Amino acid sequence: MKPTIKISARKSDLARLQAYMVGDAIKKIFKNFQIEYSFRESLGDKNLENPLWKMPEKGVFTQDFKDDLIQGRTDLVVHSWKDIPIEDADVTSIYGTLARADERDVLLLKKDCIAAGVKQLKIFSSSPRREFNLTPFFNWSLPFKTDSIHFIPVRGNIQTRVLKTIESKEAHGIIVAKAALDRLLTASRKEFGPTQKFLRKALKQFAIQVIPLSQSPTSAAQGSLAIEINSRNLRVKKVIKAINQELDFKLVNDERIRFKQWGGGCHQKMGVSFKRQGPHVLMFERGLDQHGNFVWNQDIISTEFGSIKAPISADSIVESHALLEKHVGDLKPYRAKASDSLIITKGNLLADGSAQPKHLWASGVETWKQLAELGYWVMGSYDSLGELQGPELDILLGVKPKWKKLTHKKGHSKKWAKTLKLYTVDYDGFENLENAKHKTCFYWSHGDLFLLALRKFPWLKKKSHVCGLGATLDTIAKHIPKKNIVPVYNYREWKKKWTQ
Repeated sequence: MKPTIKISARKSDLARLQAYMVGDAIKKIFKNFQIEYSFRESLGDKNLENPLWKMPEKGVFTQDFKDDLIQGRTDLVVHSWKDIPIEDADVTSIYGTLARADERDVLLLKKDCIAAGVKQLKIFSSSPRREFNLTPFFNWSLPFKTDSIHFIPVRGNIQTRVLKTIESKEAHGIIVAKAALDRLLTASRKEFGPTQKFLRKALKQFAIQVIPLSQSPTSAAQGSLAIEINSRNLRVKKVIKAINQELDFKLVNDERIRFKQWGGGCHQKMGVSFKRQGPHVLMFERGLDQHGNFVWNQDIISTEFGSIKAPISADSIVESHALLEKHVGDLKPYRAKASDSLIITKGNLLADGSAQPKHLWASGVETWKQLAELGYWVMGSYDSLGELQGPELDILLGVKPKWKKLTHKKGHSKKWAKTLKLYTVDYDGFENLENAKHKTCFYWSHGDLFLLALRKFPWLKKKSHVCGLGATLDTIAKHIPKKNIVPVYNYREWKKKWTQ
């Protein structure tokens, strides 16, 4: 008889899909195993009246399954990890996870609201965290000005909430987890076909905005699934250990520990997200702690590059961009067409009279602000994290856009975008750097600036260099040993944390 693994989960499409993902991962390694599934409602599924943060029970989506594990009626339960209470378990434990999906939230806004310019914006969301962080975000991220922003509680599975939004005469949009949409839209089992068909049709009615982690970090563990087992079940431990994604498991655990320091719980107006970005792990946190104090941090918490161990005296630092005079010239703005898919690195690169591009993505938050002020709908941003890949919109859009990147003459080209070089950047005042030869630490805002300086002053190779992520870091790393390069999330965060 084949060995059997019994997997339990909630009845929703997303919960079943995540259970199947775990079962498929087990079958890939343990090919002779038989997988049995059991799906049922939890307390949180039955009570759709109250917002989660008002419900007295902890683990309203997960607690019902613990007895099954303890009594041996099932071998493991698959949860959305963000639904697991922060408090430690006893007899049962979270023993593994699969690869994490996109952590970010997504705004789905009815398309007719953009042209109308809604004054009293109403958004479906039951999360105090989202309400606290997204209210200031929507004050600048939208291409129209609102007089007020209200968040309306909503419950139910993804399909139910999206349908409620479409049918509602009160709400203009909804906030959902991008991971949930991505997973449902890419599910391969036929049973999810009707859900995919509904979501594809529904998404055409909305304008999409992927919310940057720097502005609204998510609930701890969002985008991750949790595999809960009976801690005494050694057979199942061996199986889960074989499929566990160790880096993702550690990252989510660290994220939850950090969240617990701020109080934890779905009532908390606090978001904490840890994100792997190439060789770095970044932390984003924003909201109110358990004492009502405002917290807003972005930081690189681990990296393969160098790091600064203590605050640096201002006398030792050179802010290279401040010593040199920057000249921007020969600007030839691009006249956008309605069919364009554009990645924009500066807010003034579109010609007057440009159409709203079909897809518009910004390099960073400041560029997004400039574009929104001009009346453009921006779908998201690289959040100043670098351009490791094209904007992660393909799944939501159901198509692969042909991106054009608008940048300067020396801007880096990407294989997934056609590069349009619209202006020049030059610098004067390099003699000021000559006078800084005795300094030990140099901050660079652009890779081209570093290269120009290095050609003139080879002694820079022996110095320490601080820079943001992305192209600047890539450029410097070609000439300077990793141990002498300190990547930072941005200039403001570096100044706040490491200088005195």
